[in-house]
Amino acid sequence: MGIETVGIIPDTYKKSSYCGDIANLPFVKKIVLLPDIHIKEKYLREKYQCVVPSSCAIVSDEDHLYPQFRSRGIGCGIALWSLNTQYDETQEERILSFFKELFCSTANPQPIASRVDEAIGKFFPSIPNIVSQGDYGIPRKLWRKALYGGAQFYFDTYLQNYTSSSIIDSFESNGNHLNSEQKEVLIQDNNFLTESIGKGRDFSGGDYRSGLWISGNHFIELQKVTEIYDIEAAKNVNFNLGSLVIMNHSCGFGLEWILQPDIVRRRIKLNKFQYVDKTEKDYESIKLAISLLKNLGSLRRAIFYKRLVDSTRKHLPEAEVRLLAECNHNDIEWNSDRIIYRHNSLKIEKGKYQIISGLYNHPSYLIQGGKNASKSCFSVGHGVGAFLQGTEYKPDSKRNVLRVGLEKSNNMVSKYFKASELKNKKIPYYHGDPGDDPIRSLENEGIIKIVAKLSPLFSVNSNW
Repeated sequence: MGIETVGIIPDTYKKSSYCGDIANLPFVKKIVLLPDIHIKEKYLREKYQCVVPSSCAIVSDEDHLYPQFRSRGIGCGIALWSLNTQYDETQEERILSFFKELFCSTANPQPIASRVDEAIGKFFPSIPNIVSQGDYGIPRKLWRKALYGGAQFYFDTYLQNYTSSSIIDSFESNGNHLNSEQKEVLIQDNNFLTESIGKGRDFSGGDYRSGLWISGNHFIELQKVTEIYDIEAAKNVNFNLGSLVIMNHSCGFGLEWILQPDIVRRRIKLNKFQYVDKTEKDYESIKLAISLLKNLGSLRRAIFYKRLVDSTRKHLPEAEVRLLAECNHNDIEWNSDRIIYRHNSLKIEKGKYQIISGLYNHPSYLIQGGKNASKSCFSVGHGVGAFLQGTEYKPDSKRNVLRVGLEKSNNMVSKYFKASELKNKKIPYYHGDPGDDPIRSLENEGIIKIVAKLSPLFSVNSNW
């Protein structure tokens, strides 16, 4: 019981009252602090009563659910897609046309897509504007089936001509987080859901909620493989130096969005952490709502897959899309006799591929779960962004990065960082990029194995 740590953890968090308060709650077994741990400034600024650090895993027994340990966006997650083709500098404009098409099909409402066209056009004027969008919507009459079926429903209904079964096999829980018993319960009684959700009046698979533009650091990034550490593991996914990949980080929703307001008042919007006993009706209602939100997260990433394939067919016909990793990194998982709450952290299993993201100017990492993954409750932080922002890191002089994003004022901003313009301040890290340090600390403990480093080429995100 208590506070446990893996990898590099600042002493301030080991002694943090936020972590200690959680560890000392009834029926909480432990809180595991992961590299990149931090307290979000908005939690402090807005004086949240119940603060959970980002990049941690909390464990309680199965009979006592703490819904306030959830993130504000359950179902928020990352997917990494291999294009099975190589980066060619002479084809940069064709590659950017593909990336632009992909983003503009994802960004709704349409004015945002038009503004991205304009922002990219400042640096690549010869690339034509993208104005068309494919049909990615889900009819409202199918809403309930989509929510109950997650990514599995979307693949079965819309993607028969797009994919082999191996794609959906690579989704967490095969793209559906509801079991047959839970579906029966929902069919009999879904009165615990908000009226708009229960009756399917508040969703369209083609609107902005299935893409990026809602809140937080959600993005699409085109990357290339720049370093390989495990040759055999890289070979298994057909990775070579220069291989192109796409990473998309899509948003989730809070329990407040899906549960009836009276349940939210009783169980979530409280000024202290409070558990729900398994014998209480609210326990099963909240558990079902969590599964539905995870289904919605996987559904968004399935819709993104269709957009990705359409864009490659048009601009990179030689490419072949393959899913390498997909996960919800804001999650509550029922695991045997315990509940694991992952806050900005993702699930890992021995030998299974996962992705840890960097920043728009810093590489990400393809990893595999290691032999000691149980030591971290089968969890790792989903990125190294907070760690990097605590350093004086600047992008190194070897990378060209196009970054497009929205400011808080809702203005579209873009900048093309050319290699000759970039400077790297001297930082006391022993190997390569600063983000390598916390990642290697996890590898040294056997939590993960690092497979490859993925450097950004073009990045579009919703925070600047």
